[in-house]
Amino acid sequence: MRFAAAIFLVALHAMAVAHVHVLTEKTFKKEVLDSPDYWLVEFYAPWCGHCKQLEPEWKKAAKTLKTTAKLGAVDCTSNEQLAQQFGIQGYPTIKEFGKNKNKPQDYRGGRTAREIVQYVKASPLAALGVSSSDAAVQVLQYKDVYSFLATAPPKTPSAILFGRNKRKKGEKAKPRWLNEVAQSFVSPDTKSILVQFGFVAGSEAKIVKHLGLDGTSACVRSLKQRAR
Repeated sequence: MRFAAAIFLVALHAMAVAHVHVLTEKTFKKEVLDSPDYWLVEFYAPWCGHCKQLEPEWKKAAKTLKTTAKLGAVDCTSNEQLAQQFGIQGYPTIKEFGKNKNKPQDYRGGRTAREIVQYVKASPLAALGVSSSDAAVQVLQYKDVYSFLATAPPKTPSAILFGRNKRKKGEKAKPRWLNEVAQSFVSPDTKSILVQFGFVAGSEAKIVKHLGLDGTSACVRSLKQRAR
């Protein structure tokens, strides 16, 4: 029993790190149905082979879409009432929850991270977006830059702030005020993100070269075109 509990806790931790919200019968109403946000929810069973194949792709998509959509996961073997409520008959089943949460739609896209991201970008329901509290600033390394720029919501510019080359002892990688700046670029009406922000803690010479910058001293630039 202890071993099973430990495995379950590890699974929960992995989901959280990957920006996937673990949903249960106790949390579903508050997290999803009462939410002003767009949700894409996977209903799965732990023993399901297709669900296991989807899991890493779901995590990747959740990370990419964290400022655009909320991705959740429901274990139907321990949340049978939720499975019955939404008519789940096979695994995995993915449903979209837009403005009308009482009428979710079946997801009809592919099962790779890329296909999930593309589907959300094209979905009319996803125009609902996520609330401003989720407009987090992404800390970037070189390997993250292309994804950061290429997966921005349509017509949404991107900006990257470069920090000091050498941080002082105890200094956080991302300044707190930058999150406040990001929040100010969220539409109060639609909750959509008007500008997505990234932060590079140090010089990151590869990023500087890739973006064609001549310096990084407190540099904030619109970089949408650099995704090409």
